[in-house]
Amino acid sequence: MKYALFLGEETITYQEAYIRIEQISNNIQYYAREESFIGVPTTRCIEEILFVMAILKSGKAYLPIDFKYPKKRLTSIINNSGLSFCLTTQADEELARNEGLTTIGISGDNP
Repeated sequence: MKYALFLGEETITYQEAYIRIEQISNNIQYYAREESFIGVPTTRCIEEILFVMAILKSGKAYLPIDFKYPKKRLTSIINNSGLSFCLTTQADEELARNEGLTTIGISGDNP
């Protein structure tokens, strides 16, 4: 079997990647249609790559967000950029919301 992405023991096929990118892109278009760019957590995972691909498929730009930055710096980045939306996994969802960002789930979840 050919894999599109793998990280450690986690793998994803090209077909699975295509389906997930479509789902995420549709969520972006539904929830953040008017946004020019979307935040992407820098947590290393397969979803990070899928997020970037879905954002680009949606015709938008992405802004990497490292939630491990000091609070003041993170707040400054978000405020200066005008970032409102962030794609998240469950691991980063609470961190994003604590920064005032509206989260977009990866499978049909509501922000």
